[in-house]
Amino acid sequence: MTSTTLRDRVAVAVHRSRAALRSASGSLRRRLDGVRGADALLMYHRVLPDAADASAIEPGMYVRASTFERHLEVVRSRWELATLSSIVRSPRDDRPRVALTFDDGWRDNLETAWPILQRHGATATIFLVTDWCEAGRNGEGMFMRPDEIRDLAEAGMEFGAHTMSHPALDTVDAERARVEMVGSKQVVARWTGRPCRVFAYPYGRRTPEIERMAAGTFDASVVVGGGWWHRGGDHARLPRIAIHDDMASTRALFEERLVDGLGGDR
Repeated sequence: MTSTTLRDRVAVAVHRSRAALRSASGSLRRRLDGVRGADALLMYHRVLPDAADASAIEPGMYVRASTFERHLEVVRSRWELATLSSIVRSPRDDRPRVALTFDDGWRDNLETAWPILQRHGATATIFLVTDWCEAGRNGEGMFMRPDEIRDLAEAGMEFGAHTMSHPALDTVDAERARVEMVGSKQVVARWTGRPCRVFAYPYGRRTPEIERMAAGTFDASVVVGGGWWHRGGDHARLPRIAIHDDMASTRALFEERLVDGLGGDR
């Protein structure tokens, strides 16, 4: 069984109360409708079927299928969905765009998330831990296989690198970091038959040296947290808004999460 700390439970309770109040007043909708000059990069890990047993999974690691579908409905009612690369390469001055990103390469990204994305005519960016995908993670079939990754890439999914073995890059030497970055980039490109242009730092951890290395290897690299990306910001540390079920299972909770990412006066 997983457990949450008292601090986590209090944070969820506060988030739920605030979302209910602001949704009732209409302030969530007004704040989101007024966003200009920024794009939302959403960070997911897993999408589980509604009936799946999640008792052994950390709450921050998943959303339910119905939750993910609701998120797509909310986003598409307001903004354009795009891949991370297209947002970075072609910044715009009009309404925000939203990129859905998934870390690690979990198999449910294919089995559960992809059919939902197809129904909405949408795509996403998946950052792969290449050793995990190659091995299926201890033979348990928890991660997508290379042939499945190739099929998804041909269908329009974007894939990025998330290192080969998922180390915290601020704890390894420069040569190991370089091998992890370059090696995963090469493998992702080979599996997909497409250039690998984007990267996600494991755990979001990095140093200035690691950021410089990433900037020389990829077009853009994403971190964990930090809110909305204001166009023109540093491509070596693009912020993301972490999305998980306990904080985003309803429309109001999801909108509150997005507003939280804007910062400032709400």
